[in-house]
Amino acid sequence: MKKSYWITGVFLLGILWFLVYLCNETDFCYNEPTKYVLSNETQWFSPEVAPVFNTCPKTDAVFIFFHGYKGSPHNLKKIANHFSDKYNVVLPLYPGHGTTEEDFQQTYFSQWRAYARDVYLEYRKKYATVYICGMSMGGMIALSLGEEFNAEYSPDGIIAISAPVFMNNLLGQGLLYDWRLYFTRFMSWIITEIKETKAEADKDGALWAGYEGRNFIRQVHSLKLAMRRVNNKLSRLKAPLLLMHSKGDKTSPFQNLFYIANQVSSDLIRIRIFDLRKWEHDRHLLTLYHSTRDQVISEIEGFINDLSSGESFDIPKSAY
Repeated sequence: MKKSYWITGVFLLGILWFLVYLCNETDFCYNEPTKYVLSNETQWFSPEVAPVFNTCPKTDAVFIFFHGYKGSPHNLKKIANHFSDKYNVVLPLYPGHGTTEEDFQQTYFSQWRAYARDVYLEYRKKYATVYICGMSMGGMIALSLGEEFNAEYSPDGIIAISAPVFMNNLLGQGLLYDWRLYFTRFMSWIITEIKETKAEADKDGALWAGYEGRNFIRQVHSLKLAMRRVNNKLSRLKAPLLLMHSKGDKTSPFQNLFYIANQVSSDLIRIRIFDLRKWEHDRHLLTLYHSTRDQVISEIEGFINDLSSGESFDIPKSAY
């Protein structure tokens, strides 16, 4: 009798685990809108969040930059401006960003990605050469576009900075970033937001322009599921790829770096590793810190120059 109780208990726990997984880690009975409405510039909370669309008539190449989750174009502008003398530069602002947190709560990753896709296709059709650079979630979007457009309209090069395709990864990487992420859908039925501690102004140049102080459960769940979708399709990505990430990254786990490199089908991959622990930073804003920004620019320039000249890459994929 006791054995049958034990078997029944294990069976019920298995069903419970399966239901929790199904609801929180998959798209089961879950849908997001893809139609979007861009915010009016009169509603921007600061001029710093304004998108960038700079033309450079002397070239038929364009550089598209995608900012991160809850961020804005400001967080990539210094990098983008560096390339504006040689390239057409595009740095869009996602729907729901740059205005109010209430607006942000009405949008989801599918809408941010849909807008990024529309921007990419517009300029891919217009210019002979297109490079994509994304920071954090923007890097994830860049990877996603590379997965989708791996033949016609393929990008000529992708730069992904601190890009996550997972947060928790207990089975593969032994990584538990935050146990609450396993229950985001359940949590979203009860609460809408979690308070966060605002990071203090950083003397190293990380003057963030975006939403802070609160995180929104529905949007976190949306982002988490999007990571899974991007992760599952990494093998479709064939474009030349530059991956940059930092040890000590408390926002996007460093384990993502080599995982992505091992999963993609790109023949040309370059990896560059930073270490934010040297400066005791608690954010992963490699594009803003004075300590790292120049190196980020240098690595991007070297990557593009090698692609343009046909030089071989210094680290073969077999080394990952």
